[in-house]
Amino acid sequence: MGNTRPTAEDMRLIRSRVPTFRGGLKVVARKLVPDAYGFIAIDTLENPMPALISATLEKNRARVEKITKTYIYTDPDNITPETMFLHRIFQRVYTGYWFGTNENDRVVYFKDKTRIELVTLAFIIVAVLCAMQEWSTGHWKNCKFSHSAYFTTYKATLNGLKRWLKHSEDQVQDNRAASNATIDLQERMLRVTRAASFNPEEELPQEDDGDLFSLNAMFSVASGDA
Repeated sequence: MGNTRPTAEDMRLIRSRVPTFRGGLKVVARKLVPDAYGFIAIDTLENPMPALISATLEKNRARVEKITKTYIYTDPDNITPETMFLHRIFQRVYTGYWFGTNENDRVVYFKDKTRIELVTLAFIIVAVLCAMQEWSTGHWKNCKFSHSAYFTTYKATLNGLKRWLKHSEDQVQDNRAASNATIDLQERMLRVTRAASFNPEEELPQEDDGDLFSLNAMFSVASGDA
């Protein structure tokens, strides 16, 4: 729909869809978080005696506290600057929510793209944080991925990604890097998730222009650009 800006009615509809979008994204992240970060559900213990239950709950609680500021790195326990935003869970959430299988119509949202947008990546990163914080008491407990609770974190994450993009641009300009590390990640994420999800030679589902417009505008609303 080109550069057409959303009308007041479009905005009402878009905002009504945002909670469903956030919830669906977190559901995908929730399934992946325990394995990605090492959380243990009590009902998976082979011999759940009181002492083991107590120790497991404390381990989960301490784990959340320890990696809340480092979960974005490839290895949250051994962080290095070049691995920022590279934890494998972000790729898997992206694939799982937007692509999934050939039957997932969301693939059309990215059919003319060459890379994942930073606003999309920011949503993924914060959804993972929310899903991780569901373990903050040791037990898993639902944590609502709401605008009021996470918008400030989302904006800070998006701004961090934008600063990283600017840093990567400066690195290339100053001949300290052969390519833009941020764009490399954006392009790789879309390329890998396409390869993992469907044959790019196959015919994609027909998109609903209204839904496509709504998703694009939704990201603009969330990032404060609309």
